[in-house]
Amino acid sequence: MVQGFSKWNIWIVTEEEWKMDGSYQDPSTIHFFLRWRASVEAALRKIEGTDAGLALFSRIRLGPAITIRPHPLNVFGDPNAACKGHGGPVREVLSAERVKLRMRKDGFNSDQTVNVDKPITMGAVVAIEPENLEKGSHCYKEIRKLSAGHDFGSAPDEVLFHELIHAQRGAARIHDPHGLGSALSRYTNMEEFLAVVITNVYLSNKGGGLRAGHNGHELLEKQLAGSVSFYGSSPEVLQIITRFSQDDKFFYGLLSDVKTKFNPFWAHRYKRSEVEKLSFSKVDLRAAGKDMAIAGKALVDGLSAYALGLLGKK
Repeated sequence: MVQGFSKWNIWIVTEEEWKMDGSYQDPSTIHFFLRWRASVEAALRKIEGTDAGLALFSRIRLGPAITIRPHPLNVFGDPNAACKGHGGPVREVLSAERVKLRMRKDGFNSDQTVNVDKPITMGAVVAIEPENLEKGSHCYKEIRKLSAGHDFGSAPDEVLFHELIHAQRGAARIHDPHGLGSALSRYTNMEEFLAVVITNVYLSNKGGGLRAGHNGHELLEKQLAGSVSFYGSSPEVLQIITRFSQDDKFFYGLLSDVKTKFNPFWAHRYKRSEVEKLSFSKVDLRAAGKDMAIAGKALVDGLSAYALGLLGKK
């Protein structure tokens, strides 16, 4: 029986590794680390318990692997980094000994790890402290303050799910750096749009309210909160989802089969004529494409440097 989340190609750092990379400043922080690991595993179990979560984990299992770790101290000079999740691509090689160490922490015994003799390459990293996002915490209060009292998509498992989307796409090197036109400006750029929308499928799968955009945690308007009606947001939605279906056919196929009230990927695959009719009725798609082209790039140079910062190497 395969144990732990390494079966999904999701590798949680150990306290020994945390000490090795210089973030482990005080022996007393081992208590923080043990609580941190337990909170990460609890969030992963919640994700694993849904069809949308299993779709994401199945995609991650194809590789490259993803590391989950706490934030380094004062990452990017941001004292509030621990109130957020961060994820992005990185190339880091784990020696066979470190693979064995993580497997042992994942519940494998020495007989199961004895034949592990090859390193593995990590393709992305997620830095997050799920405990900090629990209801009633300082971070939770800050989120509500900045989102007009709303908290949609801000629970620990929901933030982790969102960051795993960034990490998976970064690891697969299929992230799209372009910004979005005015109709979708609240999503910031293509990557945040996909992360928010895919996470909304997860939120719907859980039975919760949907997040309206990237900048804040307000509720998505009722008239856009349907699998087909969401395409009324902008003609760009059809373009983006079509591009996603081509760039990552496997993940698109898994997502489109998740049965839940809000699933634009299902609508794109099984209700295409309705989706196209709604999209074309709003604005000529050629005009939307022009709008996208002039919106500019939001992520061009930053992704790898960003992830290195999460590893504490920048």
